[in-house]
Amino acid sequence: MKSLIVYYTWSGKTKGMAQIIARLTGADLLEIKPETPYTKDYNKVAEQAKKEICEGYGPIIAPVNAEIELYHAIYTSTPVWWGTMSPPLAAFLEEQ
Repeated sequence: MKSLIVYYTWSGKTKGMAQIIARLTGADLLEIKPETPYTKDYNKVAEQAKKEICEGYGPIIAPVNAEIELYHAIYTSTPVWWGTMSPPLAAFLEEQ
């Protein structure tokens, strides 16, 4: 059975955790990236994320190079922003 870890990371911490899980499970990794990257300024990204979540906005996701249908198990990993998943991962899931 093939498994995949789909993740979005802003600071790099989620990527590190996804890599550890992939190493332990043998899962493939797929990083989700918005076409327009978020700022590295924490206060500005927190404000932007809150607005996106409240408005139900999902950023445009950069094209991914993966055949999702080939996987038997798909795990997601994301920062928790304002009590929910990050808008980039939510947007990716809505596209699927």
